[in-house]
Order: sequence, then C-alpha cells, then structure tokens
Amino acid sequence: VPPWAARRARMRGATLKNVLCLVTDCDKSNPLPERRPGGPYAHFGPYETELVEVDASRTIMYGFSGALVACPVARGTRAMPLPGDPAAHIKASDINGDGATVPGLSWSYGGEGDCAGVEGIASAVDGFGPEWYGELPDYGYWLPELLEHFASWGMVTACPFLRGVPDGAAGAMATVNAARMLVDLQPCGSGVTVDAGKLGVAGYSLGAGRAVRGAAARPDAISAVVALHTWELAPNNYDASVKAPLMLLSGTDDTNAPFANTLRTYRAARGPKIVGALRGGNHYTSPRFWAGPATAFLLTHLAGEPRAERYAWGDEGLGAGSDMMTWQRMDCDWWRSKEDD
Repeated sequence: VPPWAARRARMRGATLKNVLCLVTDCDKSNPLPERRPGGPYAHFGPYETELVEVDASRTIMYGFSGALVACPVARGTRAMPLPGDPAAHIKASDINGDGATVPGLSWSYGGEGDCAGVEGIASAVDGFGPEWYGELPDYGYWLPELLEHFASWGMVTACPFLRGVPDGAAGAMATVNAARMLVDLQPCGSGVTVDAGKLGVAGYSLGAGRAVRGAAARPDAISAVVALHTWELAPNNYDASVKAPLMLLSGTDDTNAPFANTLRTYRAARGPKIVGALRGGNHYTSPRFWAGPATAFLLTHLAGEPRAERYAWGDEGLGAGSDMMTWQRMDCDWWRSKEDD
C-alpha cells in the first residue's frame, strides 16, 4: 500500500472512529499507559516479514474471498534484533530447518473493511492509533503492521477478506477456515511450513466475536484464542463455550462491548483462560497496546515457547502497573509462576 494511501486510511479511520464515538458515547481521551505490557513481545520480533495476497479463486472454498498473509522470513536482516533492542536476548530459531514447522494464526478484523486497512471501519479500529487525537505515546498500528507483528515472532498470520460474509456462523467459520487454509495452501512458500496442530484465531471487536464463536464450534481445529474487546450482535453469543486456551482483553469503560460481557465469555469458557482490562480503556484502545501479551500467550500455546509465558501474565504481562486490572487465571496447570519451578 503506498504511503499516501496509508495516511489517507488513518485519516479516514480517525473520522469514522469519532463518528462511532458520537453514537456510542465512548471516552475519546482514553490515555494509554507509558509502559506497554508484554516485555520484548510488545516490540517487533527477530524475523523479517513479507505480505502475500491469496487470490479469491484459492480461498472461496473456505468461505471468504481472498486473504492477506504475513509471513516470517528466516535469516533476514532482522534474524537477530538490533543491539539494545528490548527483544535482543530472544534468539531466532531457524524456521527453515529440517522438519521445522511454525504456528498459523487467523486474525478477524473489526466491523466492515479490508485487510489492507485502507477501506471501511477496519482502518478505524484494528489499526487506529492515538496520534490522531493528540495523545502520546503512539502505539498505533494499521492493520497490516499488526499482522506483521505476529509474523515477526514466527507465526504465519492470515487476515481473511470477509466483505459480504454474514456476521454469524458464516463469519465465525470463515475465521477458523482462514487458519486451516494456511495448512492447506502453505502461502509462504516451501521454506515456511504451517503445522496443523499449531493453529490459533484472534480478532478485535466483531472480529473477536467471530474468533470466539469459531473456536467454540471447532475445538478440534483451534489450539489458542485471543479476543480483544469482544463485541457480539446477539447477546447469547457471549456464552460461547471455548475449550482452547483463551485470552480475553478489554477496557473497563468500553461502552460498545461492555467489560461485563467479556467476563460473561470468560465464565462460559471451559479451558485454560485469562482475562485482563485496562482501567479507563474504551472500545478503541489500539490492539497495538495488547500486542505484547497477546503474542506471548499465542507463542506459549502454539509454539510451546517457555520464555514467553511470563510475559503474558504477572508483572511483565497483564499485571504490569496499576493501570491494568483484573488479570485472572483458572484451570491452568500450565499457568505457573516461575518462582515455583
């Protein structure tokens, strides 16, 4: 996407966001804490990334018309983080090694829009940062950068084009199918192989609802779920029973998708689960702010990365600072304190 198109998308996103705030009475100030949770995983990881577009002719059988895929690239110029980078102590593994496989993730964007973040409400939410209303620090991503964030940590990440897909069971299944597509089509090429046993789904707002419902419907296919500011059009959908490890993230002042509804989904989940909220955070808290603990959580459960666990919860994760509230864990044998090792 040309720089001018990205700038226009962000400006359009700011306008859409402000219109939505008029409708939902959201808190426009919503200052973000200076400290991002997630430690090194809040920053780009050790892999270079590239974006690959998958044509609709190859994805229509999965229930959506095309996809944007972020691929990790082994042994690139960012094979190791730059000196002084917060992620410098995380060594990059060789994803091109013999028999090596990587996790696959499907990201479902909020509302209507496209995966490039240049049309519709997707540019207002998934990629909308605080710089447009004068607040610092700027944690804003636009959507392709968020996909590349996950890919930079070794997860092939797909965003399915969902325009025209009903936001019910069809949208939920399309979100799951986008993860399955990564295994079937292997869009990153022969050097990067997505493992069918390492698939996750994630999303923001209505996209988070799709991810939760899809994972509940297909527990055999999905091994981890991250849902940010979950918004459901049908209230009973908040009771979807997810069995895979589940991370729910929200804000205490979200008037579009009230935190009480997030807690409702948390209580309905039947597997390992954790929930966190940002004090005073509204529905438009940038997913960029949550990228660190979300990445750490997904790597813990999809890649079996032992170093990531501490950055999903506790003082380095959802327990970082007084701005974070309500980090809970339940039924989690794997969720142990490092002091207990």
